[in-house]
Amino acid sequence: MLDTTASVWTIADVYQRFARMYADSTPIRGPRELDAAVRAAGIEYEDITQEWLRELNYAWVYGDIGVPFTSDALNRRYMRMLQA
Repeated sequence: MLDTTASVWTIADVYQRFARMYADSTPIRGPRELDAAVRAAGIEYEDITQEWLRELNYAWVYGDIGVPFTSDALNRRYMRMLQA
């Protein structure tokens, strides 16, 4: 269960929220890809909101396209984060 009072969040906490929002019978992106998106955006895990998660490209969430953002600059950072 996600502890919203935790002072230190992890990617597992963020991914749990992400999965609850998007999970249905269609596979979604994994924790590694979500972590790369979070780091590319320069956001701390504890600052991730449902609104931010909703702003991720829906087609990316379900694996239909390779990048999560509408910003070319953020997508380039995302790709670099995946390579790291």
